[in-house]
Amino acid sequence: MLFLLFLLVFSQPLFANFWFSLNLTVFQLNLEPEEMVGCELYVKNTDWLRTLLRSEFFDSCSLHQEHRKNEKNVFCIDCNVGCCRHCMRSHFLHRQFQICKYVYQDVVRLQEIQKHLDCSKIQAYKINGEKAVHLKPRPQPRDARPSTKAKFGASCEACARYLQDVPNRFCSIACKVTNFRLVISFYFLLSGFS
Repeated sequence: MLFLLFLLVFSQPLFANFWFSLNLTVFQLNLEPEEMVGCELYVKNTDWLRTLLRSEFFDSCSLHQEHRKNEKNVFCIDCNVGCCRHCMRSHFLHRQFQICKYVYQDVVRLQEIQKHLDCSKIQAYKINGEKAVHLKPRPQPRDARPSTKAKFGASCEACARYLQDVPNRFCSIACKVTNFRLVISFYFLLSGFS
């Protein structure tokens, strides 16, 4: 068991080209899958996820400043970069998805991101007839109260923002990723790994 954890932690670049499931970690932690949301993630070099959450979208593309409609609103997973519509020719066969705006916040269509990331337990909103999830937590007003739709006043486990639907545990992709990393880090701390 320790050997497998050693490989998982210290040899990750060796396995960057292979798909592996973090269900192995759930088994070793002796947790039920619902206790550790995000373990169904299939990871292939998660640098793209870190870049996605740190990126600013809807800025002008530096490569196409002379063109109209040059805002970066597409993320290419394979190149790990935000793109504009004029960049798309060079990313035609790559894995990508579009970033949209909803109430001044970046969102992504659930149908598009679900192909690359497990978005279960993240609050989804219906936007123009399609379900979408927020990339980053939305700011919460100081006088915010639980939604009238939420029977038990559910809140995000990472940022404590009120949620509309009780089965959901996170308000955004960033909150789920943060919570997942904290659980894994805590396990390694308890196991004696640094």
